[in-house]
Amino acid sequence: MYPRLSIFQKTMFFSLGLFLLTAPNIPSVHAEETAKAVEATYLIQKVKADQQGEALTIEIVGNSSPQYTTFELYNPTRLNIDIAHAKIEAGVDLAKVLTESKLAKITAKPVDKDPGTTRFEISIADSHIHSVEKDKNNLLILIHPKADVAKTGSEPAVAKKTAAPADATLDKLIDSSATAINKGNEKSSGKEPNQKKTGSSASSFDFGGYKDAKSISVDFYKIDLHNVFRLFREVSGVNIIVDEAVQGSLTLALNDVPWDFALDIILNLKDLRKEEKFNTIVIYPAKKEFVWPERAQDNLSVEADLEIIQQVESSLVIEQGAVQSEEIIQSKEFIRKGRIEEQAENMEKAAAFYEQALKLDPKNAKVATRLASLNLTNLNNNAKAVYFAKETLKIEPKNTQAALYAAIALANMNQAADASSYFSQSISGATPMKEALVSYAAFSEQNGQPDAALKLIARATASYGESVDTLVAKGRIYDAMGQKDKANEQYKALLSSGYPLAPGLKEFVQSRVGAPVPSLN
Repeated sequence: MYPRLSIFQKTMFFSLGLFLLTAPNIPSVHAEETAKAVEATYLIQKVKADQQGEALTIEIVGNSSPQYTTFELYNPTRLNIDIAHAKIEAGVDLAKVLTESKLAKITAKPVDKDPGTTRFEISIADSHIHSVEKDKNNLLILIHPKADVAKTGSEPAVAKKTAAPADATLDKLIDSSATAINKGNEKSSGKEPNQKKTGSSASSFDFGGYKDAKSISVDFYKIDLHNVFRLFREVSGVNIIVDEAVQGSLTLALNDVPWDFALDIILNLKDLRKEEKFNTIVIYPAKKEFVWPERAQDNLSVEADLEIIQQVESSLVIEQGAVQSEEIIQSKEFIRKGRIEEQAENMEKAAAFYEQALKLDPKNAKVATRLASLNLTNLNNNAKAVYFAKETLKIEPKNTQAALYAAIALANMNQAADASSYFSQSISGATPMKEALVSYAAFSEQNGQPDAALKLIARATASYGESVDTLVAKGRIYDAMGQKDKANEQYKALLSSGYPLAPGLKEFVQSRVGAPVPSLN
């Protein structure tokens, strides 16, 4: 590899993060803009289990206080724990943790490269229930028989643990949401309002119209709203489209509620609206207007008849399938197989299926783009990444994402002139992607163009704000230019920014500005 690009590659792949690595679904491959700061890694040093009779405790041991979110899936019961910035130490073998227990099974896998989220999935016997608690740097998963709750009316006590106080504000929010929804249903059905509580959450949900929805348990702590809606998409199987204007984070804990009830709670809390049609939910700010697109009508106009409309809609799928060529149908089947292999992390097999799909449907820019991404980030095949990125650009000449893939791959192949041309194309849009600006800046810096790098970073900052990456990059560039005062100004701004800094980075910055470095003892 070209030696001057060794640092450049690491910088670019880190900044691309979620942009390059979390787009497994071909129909929705796109660049997700992210401005998350680099945070310290939560190193999982040990996972151990202790079973006493029918009670089981699983302990995840880490090196710092974990940031985590939990949610539950049913049939079969599975507890999912997502831990941010987490990495499992090489010596930890989950296959040996529960070898002798019939109460639970545990697996783990990465779900995001940025911010490095690790998901633990624990399958639990139907006869048992669970709870999750944090104990300093560790997470405790307590699994015990349902009979314990039936006999005592409460969860079993845990030594040296106290239950968290009830959130009265959240309770009021849930009650008000349920009341508002129930009133809406009463008005539409012509029924008189129910003056008495039913006495059970299940009957309340039935009355509110949530009877057939899948139940979930969630514990969100300052989680980005877009990630919340991605979870609902995974649980429900419903297509969910979120307006770019939806922003913010959420802290919410709900136990065993229908997923769409939880969704309505969040919409109520965040002043959002939803529109539902054709197995699709569109979520947008309440102040914004949304209108479903309508097809242009032919000269023939008829009065709407519900039965006729339903017949037309049910036959539409058949008609659409009939007009598709055999090649397109086969291509879609290869895409489906590719997705399955990709989800199983068999990237070479996935790429092979996608290549077969592209041969049958050579105008499918999304498949070509996905192949460029897989070859660049997973298979380390720069030549193929360039080829498929160029194939995308033949179909969509203004595809800045494909241009960025081509630029990075060419830079890795030491073809700096061609890389520079594609980098320029990757930032040609009205609002260039942050990842393209930061990557182009790193490329310019490594190729002896510090002034150009600073201008690109300035554009990224103007559009997306300062981040750890931009502050460090500017400090490093000014250092290399011999402008120590300007470099120190950037380093001091980073120290006072409030951003969490990765291990070693804070010590490096402090050493550059002459600040005392804290002892590690």
